[in-house]
Amino acid sequence: MAQPHPRPFKRKVQSKPDALVFDAGDCVTFPVSKSGGTINPYFAKAEDDRLWTPDGFGAMAVLGRGHRHGIFAWYAVARLSLRSGQKPPLAKCAAAMIEAESSLVDDRMGEKPRLAVFGGRLTPLVARKMRCEVVGRLEPNHAVIREDFGVFFTPTFVSGVCLANELTGYVGTRRPSTVPLTRYLTLKGG
Repeated sequence: MAQPHPRPFKRKVQSKPDALVFDAGDCVTFPVSKSGGTINPYFAKAEDDRLWTPDGFGAMAVLGRGHRHGIFAWYAVARLSLRSGQKPPLAKCAAAMIEAESSLVDDRMGEKPRLAVFGGRLTPLVARKMRCEVVGRLEPNHAVIREDFGVFFTPTFVSGVCLANELTGYVGTRRPSTVPLTRYLTLKGG
């Protein structure tokens, strides 16, 4: 006969939805290291990560957002092929190309690089630890975004992976793609 655990632990159950940090069209900057990775938010402070050495700023653009199961905030973001010593302004983000990436295996197999467009969960705490900052908002072309990245909007999309994992470390090559951000987001009135 089953017996209860002699020392049960209390489980925390999330009682309210994640707060939304970004909106569709937001251009977001964040500090990057020499390797191009973001601050690892799983350390209490960025300085605790001995692999972290600040070396400028990167940027991403939010293509979509929502709540999965009415609780978990998810975002679809495009990492921009944009790196500078200063936080890039909105106009520079708007003119950027989306980054492309490929692994060492992909390169050897002759496979084409993939667009660095990620979908995942991001909480306000993780966004603060990564020092994400909105520099402005562009006008989304929702029809093209849904046509190219519809998987993010389907009920079967699982947003369990944190976006920090996609933006923090990457083993492979990153370079500009041939796809401009303007395919998905444009300056208002532009």
